[in-house]
Amino acid sequence: MPHEKDRITSLDRVRSARSLGHRSGLIASRTIELARKAKGLQLADDLEVVFPDKHLETAVRGELKKPGGSITRGDLKRLGKLRAGGKRISMFHMVRSENISGLEHAVNLISLGLFQNNISDVSPLASLINLTSLDLDHNHQISDITPLASLNNLTSLDLRWNQISDITPLASLTNLERLDLEHNPLSQESVDVHVPALRSKGVYVDL
Repeated sequence: MPHEKDRITSLDRVRSARSLGHRSGLIASRTIELARKAKGLQLADDLEVVFPDKHLETAVRGELKKPGGSITRGDLKRLGKLRAGGKRISMFHMVRSENISGLEHAVNLISLGLFQNNISDVSPLASLINLTSLDLDHNHQISDITPLASLNNLTSLDLRWNQISDITPLASLTNLERLDLEHNPLSQESVDVHVPALRSKGVYVDL
């Protein structure tokens, strides 16, 4: 008949084995979960991004040096800068972008030039939180700049020649150093309250 001490030791071994098995199972499950997430992220990078505006797509392809084939999220993550301003192809005609959908995936952009286009909706820019320089001058259509409030790394912002009246969203841009606002129908509140507030923070504001 087994001694009581030996029986307890055997039970401890069983419990220990069960505990190890449980922990091993949890580790295995966690490893599988992490592997799935990593695979999911890789698949996300492989997803094709479609640009509704072919003029913008041409500019993106030029910067990526990718004249053909699909443009993926992974491709767009490689972009650090992009100049996609309107291009004059004759004395009387310019090629201008109107829709900037697709750019929301270029999350590592630091510098972006979208000047001299016909852009009105800037909401795709809200996810580009690494931007330090953004040029939207001479679009003539932009009125709502609320999506820019998330771009806290901006140091330079050019909004000349648009339809902006309310600059309240820019109050959150704590790193802003230069702001160009000429030729916008700014509200009296923007001129009397928000511009002085920005200047008090050391922002150079050109009206």
